[in-house]
Amino acid sequence: MDDQDGNEENLDQQFMQLTAELARLRARVHVLEIQEETIRQKIQIRDTKNRLPFDILALIFTQLVQIQRTSMSLGPLMRVSRLWYHVCADNPSLWTVIGIHAPFRSKNLDKYKLFFHACVRQSGALPLDIIFTATHMDTASEECWEMQHAMDALDPDYNTSPTRICSHERPRCPFWRSQARTAVAVMDFLHQQPRARWRSFHFDWPHRTLLEVMRSSHFNWSLLDMLIDGCFGLESLFIGNGGHDFVGTTRLAPSLISLRCIELVEQCWEPAISNLDDLPSVKELSLEWKDEGDWVSIGMRRLGDDWIARFPNLETLTLRSRKTISYPMVWDVFLTLSAPVQALNIKQLTLVGRIPLRVLQTFETPHLQTLVIAANEMRWTSAPAVFRNKVGTNATCLELLNLPSHVLAPWSDLHQLVEAMENLEEVKISQALFSNMVAMCSECGQNITLVEDTIEHRGTEEIFVCRNSLNDIRELLQQLM
Repeated sequence: MDDQDGNEENLDQQFMQLTAELARLRARVHVLEIQEETIRQKIQIRDTKNRLPFDILALIFTQLVQIQRTSMSLGPLMRVSRLWYHVCADNPSLWTVIGIHAPFRSKNLDKYKLFFHACVRQSGALPLDIIFTATHMDTASEECWEMQHAMDALDPDYNTSPTRICSHERPRCPFWRSQARTAVAVMDFLHQQPRARWRSFHFDWPHRTLLEVMRSSHFNWSLLDMLIDGCFGLESLFIGNGGHDFVGTTRLAPSLISLRCIELVEQCWEPAISNLDDLPSVKELSLEWKDEGDWVSIGMRRLGDDWIARFPNLETLTLRSRKTISYPMVWDVFLTLSAPVQALNIKQLTLVGRIPLRVLQTFETPHLQTLVIAANEMRWTSAPAVFRNKVGTNATCLELLNLPSHVLAPWSDLHQLVEAMENLEEVKISQALFSNMVAMCSECGQNITLVEDTIEHRGTEEIFVCRNSLNDIRELLQQLM
């Protein structure tokens, strides 16, 4: 009897073990079924993607690359598919734009260096475009300010005399200081690299932070020292906010023999231009100001009346203003430019921003071919007379880009403007202005046949080109009046 009870107990244990094993196998089968379904879905997605025409895949890839505009965007694209990986890896031209932007984190310093070396290696022997931008370093994230407030609450003496860096008077935080030190370390790293392949250099920094960071970081070389040392192929130079603290006193002309384009912002005008000898290679010059300080006219007086003559072969002059600047100050700037500009072969003049058009009364550009007016919000009351007597007499192309609708209302302003430009052959207008003209003609019952479907893409701006005769343009404008 005891033996029979023992056998039954063993059978019960074996049955329980078999039941548990069966449950484990069923669970394993369920997991395998889920994995099989996942693989099937991935294969289906891959097959669907592979069935797309190659030109569509190429278009998607190209658009994604252009949106980012720097080589930093290639990492995610390389992980999309094996095809895109090889396209990225096998095309050196995609690795030529090296953009390093704020915010800067100390833990990413090695990543910045590895990224730079990877771009240099992958780009082969092609020229490089270097972009270094730290303009958003002084507007740190909300969590930084929360940390600052927490430190103030714990220790009232933590920041007894804070240095203000923002328009809303927020104090600097330790995170911001760490960013500044990392940014200086990146600049020092760039200073140590070979620069013979650099084609363009874009430098932008919040100027209010420079002196403090330079002193604390023992930053003992200037921006122009870096450019003077080995940048023989540099064609384009942009010095933005705060660049004046880096400019130094180095003479530029001996090294920048290939420089074609110079863009200067705010206080960089005087220190940068004062360090320039004659640069016959420069074809384009862009000057921008943002504030209403007297430094504009003062700086121009310090440079003298003939500073623009240092660019004897200048063909394109761009003047930008982000704020409405007082008329007398702008007049002083233009007055210093009028005589030297007349002696140059200026073929394109571009006015961007809130620049009063009446200051052009001082300008005479006998060789002008293209006049570009963009994002100008000033009233055009005196524009026709200005263009008839001075700047627009010989221009054959007029571009009106990104203008608010109220600027050329009523349409008689534009009509008088076209009438004043006697040699006008081509008009380019932005999409918003064109749409407004179409709406006006529709209300008048007129049929638009003047503007062709020719569209130029310049950045995000769509420009409609009027290629009809001047008489047709006049007729349309008269209908809109």
